[in-house]
Amino acid sequence: KQWYQRRVRGMNTKGDLIYPVPNVLDLGTLVSADGTFSRYISQTVKKASLLSGWVFSVFRERSPGVMLTLYKALIRPLLEYCCLVWSPTATGEIQAIENVQRCFTRRISGKEGADYWERLRRLDLISLQRCRQRYALIHIWKT
Repeated sequence: KQWYQRRVRGMNTKGDLIYPVPNVLDLGTLVSADGTFSRYISQTVKKASLLSGWVFSVFRERSPGVMLTLYKALIRPLLEYCCLVWSPTATGEIQAIENVQRCFTRRISGKEGADYWERLRRLDLISLQRCRQRYALIHIWKT
């Protein structure tokens, strides 16, 4: 009887068994069983960091125009994709995401000595945290 009860609890309407999984990938976003996005955030940061390293190893030109074009076309979309869903609240995750942009802007020619906020101002960029907040406000305003 216990076997039957376990089996019935794990079935859907078609009679197929449903097994618990630690993570689910939906629309390219990884959600863990406890509803957090920590694994997705760490994978995204790693992927963006690797892509950033690739950009600097392949392209020798370090001028702000070229580097910003590459950053906005290749790296920033990775960090902003579906950010309204997975927007982090933990300080460590926010810093990890922001660190990708911090490291990228540090390597642009002419911006090496300035602090992060000064580099953002000179390059006419905003922080990724501010960008996620802006997207959230736009989403709320539209709904």
